Amino acid sequence: HEQYKAFVAAMDKYFDVDTILLISKVDALTTFVPEFFAGLCADSGINCIKRISKYKKIVAPISMNVKYGDKETAISYQYNDGDTIPRAMILNAQISILSILRQGAGTADIKPTRLVTEYEYPQNAVEYFGVEVIKGKTNEIVFSNEDLNRPFITENNRMWDYLESELNQRLKEMEVDNSFSATVRKTLFELIPGGVSDADKIAYEL
Repeated sequence: HEQYKAFVAAMDKYFDVDTILLISKVDALTTFVPEFFAGLCADSGINCIKRISKYKKIVAPISMNVKYGDKETAISYQYNDGDTIPRAMILNAQISILSILRQGAGTADIKPTRLVTEYEYPQNAVEYFGVEVIKGKTNEIVFSNEDLNRPFITENNRMWDYLESELNQRLKEMEVDNSFSATVRKTLFELIPGGVSDADKIAYEL
């Protein structure tokens, strides 16, 4: 987690906006990003968002929070520990989700109904979004449900059948890892203050 945050901090320091724009667009990806491909295999934007938000944690310690309304759907991002995400990663996340929705629907007409960020965005980023940026104390990108219900031309049930089982397995493995890590921390906290430092004893307790 801390290594990832350090990487993002470095990205925020050294990457210019043109670079962030380039690496954030799904059609420019040169590596396999599981949750993106899972989203593109969906039948619509709304189901694309549901898939990406579910599997986001596989590749990053970031929560993709989604609020579903009658007419709009709002997306915000934060680190799993609640820390604020730097500008470069917020910009990357917001451009990425917009790029995926446009790619899936096969049209560049999709744009947010509202875009909120606590950071200043340069003009070329604003032009890509197609809306003015609202300065706020949080981050949020909002889409109309009308846009999100457009059918995806990238829908691929066969690919999704394969991806779903693989991604669910990786989620299960993460839950097991997290559970084991929590057990290790709990055991160490209980044993070390009591003067138990023998490796065999600790291994037995685990």
